[in-house]
Amino acid sequence: MRTRFHIRLTAAAAAALIALTAHADAGKERGMLPLGQTSFAAYAEDARIWVAEHRPFVTEDRAFELTANLPREYRPAVPDGRGVLLVHGLGDSPWSFSDLAASLAAEGLLVRTVLLPGCGTQPADMMVSTVEDWRRVVDEQAEILSREVSEMWLGGYSMGGNLVLDWAAKHPGRTAGLILFSPAVEVRPALAWAASAASRVIDWLVRPESRPDGGRNPFQYFVIPMKGFAAFYPTMTAADEALSRFEKTPYEGRSAVMLARRDGLVAAERLLSRFDRAFSHPQTRLLWYGDPETAKGLSGRVTVLPESVPEMRVTSFSHMSMTYRPDNPWYGLKGRVRICWNGQSREASRRCEKGETVWYSGEKHQPDPGKNHARLTFNPWYDRQFEFVMEAIGRKAR
Repeated sequence: MRTRFHIRLTAAAAAALIALTAHADAGKERGMLPLGQTSFAAYAEDARIWVAEHRPFVTEDRAFELTANLPREYRPAVPDGRGVLLVHGLGDSPWSFSDLAASLAAEGLLVRTVLLPGCGTQPADMMVSTVEDWRRVVDEQAEILSREVSEMWLGGYSMGGNLVLDWAAKHPGRTAGLILFSPAVEVRPALAWAASAASRVIDWLVRPESRPDGGRNPFQYFVIPMKGFAAFYPTMTAADEALSRFEKTPYEGRSAVMLARRDGLVAAERLLSRFDRAFSHPQTRLLWYGDPETAKGLSGRVTVLPESVPEMRVTSFSHMSMTYRPDNPWYGLKGRVRICWNGQSREASRRCEKGETVWYSGEKHQPDPGKNHARLTFNPWYDRQFEFVMEAIGRKAR
């Protein structure tokens, strides 16, 4: 029996999909990943062709690097009828969910990741992508997934969290729940609102050619054009409006929300109480990485985990540390990528790059002059966090 979250393909929806197909190549005219596909397989194949043609690779393993930047489907060995669409952040790639997607699929969920236009190739490609393009990807792929599963979940990291919050608010009753990692509803840089005006005057705050490998690594951009920031800002305002709506009429689905006190980009402390009000389902779980004092007075659905894990040389969580396992081969404790420029001195950063033993912290958090802190790129509580996600979904992780 189909649940109320299953979406039937109406005549109007079918007509809309046919219309979208006619415009599947429209993105190419603007030098952008083409959209408008009517199946995930077609979308993934178009993305494969596009990225292969437009990405300047930064590693010798081009096959791996290409795959890491593509939309991907993770099919469970024993499907349980549920599915989740995962949406990455600004300048990131589907590889943000490489660990989480595999974990969810192992529990019976059909998992799909998307590639937002402008990402996955080179930072300059974000000059032509818009917030409407990003919303369209979420809308198209959510519609497609909803027809193939009995219960649809949406997940998002950072700006991806903004996009799925916006979609859920505009499509009440269509999602069974949300999985949100550090949604960027309120950010610490106070001038985000000015990006649109600034983008008419300057293209870059930091030019890609001034950074190693054009300001990127195999999985993400470290420089963003002003037009990219300008497109990001409407996702903030839309997500804020969605939360305000949910605070008046709480979101009816189950949710798992993860926030970190020392997040250097998102003002997580200002979001903490809002999420507790906006997501009233008793099965919702909110994980707060930080000081228990800051979570006082909130409901019993909020769980606090220590941000400091000395046995892994972790002092605090960063914005990007939520979704990667400690044994991730690239971003884990012994991974190949280390983000050393983290607010310490130039000399300390260079020592970090040369392989000095370091500690890990949030963005530009250097709490002890005797300890050199790189940015934390993995979650020391990954397994515990995944248990909470599965509890929100409605079953214990195996």
